[in-house]
Amino acid sequence: MILELFGKKYLGLTLTILLLSGLDTLDDFLVATAMPTVLEHLGGIGWYGWTIGAFGLASFATIPLFSGLMGRWGLRKTLLLAVLLFMAGSAAAALAPKMKLLVAGRVLQGLGMGGFAALPYAIISDYFPKESRSKALGLISVVFVLAGVVGPPLAAWLLERTSWPWVFWINLPLGVSALLILFPALRRVPPSAAKAERLDLLGPFLFAVATGFSLKAFTSEWSWNLLQWGVSLAAALAFVYHERRHPNPVLPSDAWRLAKPLGAAFFGMILIMAAYSGAKIYLPLVLEGVWGIGTLGAGFILTLGSLTWDGGSILVSAAKQSPKHLAERGTLATAGTLTLILATLWIQGPVWLVYLSWGLAGLGIGVTITIYNMVALEVAEDYPGGVAAATLQLAMTLGTAAGAAAANGIAQVGFAKGFDPSQLAAGALSGTSLRALILGGSLAKGFGLACAVLSFWVAWRRLSLRLKVEAEPRNP
Repeated sequence: MILELFGKKYLGLTLTILLLSGLDTLDDFLVATAMPTVLEHLGGIGWYGWTIGAFGLASFATIPLFSGLMGRWGLRKTLLLAVLLFMAGSAAAALAPKMKLLVAGRVLQGLGMGGFAALPYAIISDYFPKESRSKALGLISVVFVLAGVVGPPLAAWLLERTSWPWVFWINLPLGVSALLILFPALRRVPPSAAKAERLDLLGPFLFAVATGFSLKAFTSEWSWNLLQWGVSLAAALAFVYHERRHPNPVLPSDAWRLAKPLGAAFFGMILIMAAYSGAKIYLPLVLEGVWGIGTLGAGFILTLGSLTWDGGSILVSAAKQSPKHLAERGTLATAGTLTLILATLWIQGPVWLVYLSWGLAGLGIGVTITIYNMVALEVAEDYPGGVAAATLQLAMTLGTAAGAAAANGIAQVGFAKGFDPSQLAAGALSGTSLRALILGGSLAKGFGLACAVLSFWVAWRRLSLRLKVEAEPRNP
């Protein structure tokens, strides 16, 4: 029973999983809901998507680090580092006078968030018996839904009663509270029994630099563009050279091969998460600027997506179709609903269609991600040490980050046509600013649609699954 996770033996570990996952997902919903207001005050639409993109790439770089540090430093010291980095980044973001500096604070936040993302899964793998792991993963699902329900209303309340920096300041008392609860609870937790191996610290950093600079180069002036492409190319070459010689590369070689089940799941996961992130990044902004929806109403669409996402993973466990067919239908449903959102935005149709479509998109994404995670379970024995599951976790982080950054770059073509964020204070936009917002938002959602179609192709042509659906625990 799930109550055993809250018994004396596992209570401290279970609280760690809940609080870290809660801080992770709550921050995501708070920031996504508040960003239109932040944009209104700071400007800098060209950096809007990088509040998610740079944050995610920083997390990608430190997820392997924190997974390895737990075996060397112990859980409490590793937890302390993650929380302190996250709090420092939150303070830097709250104090930022410009969007560029806000992004810098988000990078620091992301370095700590890598620990929030890695430690719950490392704890489940290292401390919980096999028969209890699916229950522990189920707790993360519950936290994801609760954060989706609480986050947008809390952000709206903070924006109404205080000001946008409090969306970040609130992380300080939350972080301190987490440490005060967890440090005593973890005092008697023994060191991890996992074998300490040589960590690949450089590989994730090089990959994040290569990805980030290449994506930013698309929207930079020519003088900076060439420099950024040069940095990106050098980092990419250094990454390939380093990974081929490291005994424990951050990603197994099969992750880069579409013909392999793990490779198909890796690329499929990146693409579906890029579709989700690219389509989501401007949703609250579009609802506020095109239809005049308030902060709470615009944030509700994020809550709706989180609920249907979790519903998609439940649907997989109840479905009688083959996992491969479910993956195909999940990606196809996502592509179809993003098409409907795009059409509704372009013609400024009824806003309820946007909410309905995003809810259905969340359902399709929940189905698809669950199936891709099933691949990791199926091939786990071929990659000891939890490598397969870690690969899919990194794919989710990378897809979210790269999707937001890429959609941001593409959307600038539309926003450059005269979008003025200062007009958001008056409600729905009009004239040139409205047309620029519609074009920019449409381009971002078009990018998300393209990624969903590519993920469908991966599921259709490359995915191979033979296991039973009932064995899969949910994991948002």
